[in-house]
Order: sequence, then structure tokens, then C-alpha cells
Amino acid sequence: MRGSRGMGLVPPLLMLMTLLIRQEVGALKILELSVPPYLRRGATARLECRYDMESDKLHSVTWYKDNVHIFSFSQSSKKQVYSIDGVKIDARNSNDQVLVLQNVSLNSTGYYTCEVNTNSKPFKLAKTESYMEVIEPPQKDPTITGEETIYATGDILALNCTSDLSYPAAQLQWFINDVKVDPDSEVLHVTSHGLHRTRSSLRLELNPLHLAAGKIEIKCVSTVRTSALVTKLYRDVRSTKIYVQGQASLSAPSTSLLLATLLLLVSLQQHWK
Repeated sequence: MRGSRGMGLVPPLLMLMTLLIRQEVGALKILELSVPPYLRRGATARLECRYDMESDKLHSVTWYKDNVHIFSFSQSSKKQVYSIDGVKIDARNSNDQVLVLQNVSLNSTGYYTCEVNTNSKPFKLAKTESYMEVIEPPQKDPTITGEETIYATGDILALNCTSDLSYPAAQLQWFINDVKVDPDSEVLHVTSHGLHRTRSSLRLELNPLHLAAGKIEIKCVSTVRTSALVTKLYRDVRSTKIYVQGQASLSAPSTSLLLATLLLLVSLQQHWK
């Protein structure tokens, strides 16, 4: 009797194990979400969501940008496009596994989520997201303004460096004879088109070491890079150099001191006449 009752428990146990195995084998899963880490403004973005239904049937694929509904593809092959700022969908070339965005703008930057739903009980859902950033690199090198022809010990080197328009904003660095120096101030300007222009001001009192070679090399470096959210770094580095003359002597006086000395000599000569 005990043996027969024990044998009676085997079929239900086997059925449960078989059911669990079937559910595992037939589990819905997203194989790959391919989203460009960054794109230039005006480009076309191709986002791909590859999934495996196994034994399940597809109900719909839905796309979101920053948790806002932008596109869906249903089992009946119907497409729905939702209009939001920064997203222009090419519905003709979009389907259940591909989403095409046209003419991306700075407002297209954000998190894109692909969500896949099944059409059979128990209903299942799988989703994943990835970040895309839209950039606009500068077209020109930075410009340096305010330089004079010649400098001497004690003179003030007062210059401005201005970056070209870009997004994200450029970071500016100063180098005097290949030695990095800190700026006096930095100002960020934002245009009506969302692009940025950075201006950095340098004010430095020159010492004999700056002038030892008889000239001063001044360099401004502009760097535009994607944010830390992007999986693949983009960096645009540009620089501008200028050279100005400097008094080579370690004891060379400044221009203002030379002028004062000259005036004093003229005054003394007139006094002794």
C-alpha cells in the first residue's frame, strides 16, 4: 500500500517539472538592444530591438523615450506613432524590430526603451533601455584675442580665448610655454539654437622664466566630449597657438619702467643745465 501511494506521487511531480522546463524554454527574452551612443545633429538614427519569442506569440512592441510613448507595433501589423518634441519617426522603415528616427535634434537626447509583450497566457513582458546623445562638434578652432607685440617681466598678460559653437559646451585650457595655467574667469553663452560658446579669460603677471627664451608660446585648447552617460566616448580636441616676443634678460625692466626711467633722465638733464 505504501509503495502504491508513493508511486502515485510520481506523475504529478513529473508534470510539474515538465511544465517548469517548458516555461523556461519558452521564455520571452530580448537578445539585443542596439542604440547609437551618440549622433551628430541632423543625422538618421537606427535603433534595433532583437528579441526571441520562443513558443510565445507576439502581442506588441512598444518604444519609449524617457518613459514617454513614441511608437508601437501590434500583432496585426498596425503602427502607431506618437508625436513628442525631438522625435521624428520614419514609420515606413520602422517595424517590430527596427525604429528609425529622422533628422535628430539636441532634444532627441535621452533614454530609449524597447518593450515586448506576448499574446498568450500567462502574459509576459520584457524590456530594456539604452542612452543616446546628440552632439554638434565645433567647426572651427578656438580664437585668442588681446595679445600685444612684446612683453617684459612684470607685464600683465591679458587674453581671451573663445570657442566655436558646439554642443555639449567646450572646455577651455590655457598653456604658457607648454605649462598649464589656470584661467582668471570663464563664461558660457547659450544661443537660441541650443548651441554653446565658451569664453575663457587669462590674466597673468609675467616673470623672468616666462621670458627666458625671448618669446612666449601661448596655447588655448578646446575640448568637446560626450557625457558620462554615453557608453562610447566621443571627443573633439582643437587648439590655437600664438607667439609673442619677450625680453630675454632676466633683469629686463617692463615697458612702463623704461618709460619712467627715460622721463627721469630727461628731467635730471634739464635740472643740471
